[in-house]
Amino acid sequence: MKRNLIWSIVLFLIPLTMLCLWIYATKATDTQPNAVNLYVGYFPEYLRGRYTLIYLSLLLLTSSIFFNIRAKGIAGIGKIIRYLVLILAIILWTLNLFGLM
Repeated sequence: MKRNLIWSIVLFLIPLTMLCLWIYATKATDTQPNAVNLYVGYFPEYLRGRYTLIYLSLLLLTSSIFFNIRAKGIAGIGKIIRYLVLILAIILWTLNLFGLM
């Protein structure tokens, strides 16, 4: 039970870190193309495709939601963390999904 929650949190933190890195890249530069070049430059060559990072983020968030749903039976603060991670993962998943359009 707790192991599924830990996996859910870890898999959620990776796309959240990618989002924070994108926010940093947009604040550090003055134009959109420069921000994209800076953001993509942080990742290895094989992840620099047009939608590769979004697909990776969607995969990790889907896995996080799956592990979160399987983490039943947790009480106390763990239940609050579970629901918080679930709600934020769904919101971030939706944001990334609309990023594909």
